[in-house]
Amino acid sequence: KPIDPKAAATTTTTTTSISPATTTTKPADPKVVAPQVVNEAPMAVLAPGAVEAVAARNRKALLACENSETLQGDLTVRFEVDADGKVIKSQLQSTLGKPKVAGCILNAVKSWRFPKPSSGSATGVYSVSFQ
Repeated sequence: KPIDPKAAATTTTTTTSISPATTTTKPADPKVVAPQVVNEAPMAVLAPGAVEAVAARNRKALLACENSETLQGDLTVRFEVDADGKVIKSQLQSTLGKPKVAGCILNAVKSWRFPKPSSGSATGVYSVSFQ
């Protein structure tokens, strides 16, 4: 069949309708919130004299911990007292090399009662050096 030159020059345009794609929406990611900084007042510190006074009142218990052993080294108990003056947290550092003695002293300090801190709570340090 011969090609009709008029037909060959005719362009046919076809329009195709595209339906919108189906989309699913994900739930929104939970909102990430930066941590808030709470400006707490610094905790009060018990005066060394106050700690020494309480230690002196508890000298008998401390001597019982030493148990007539020859001790060398340093021992430090850092602690926190609540509004009633009760020790609520404590941390021990020791170079005594005698864990039973160090543990006994730590337990003694945990039982101490201090005057009620005016700020509601306070920290303190009890240190002893054996030569």
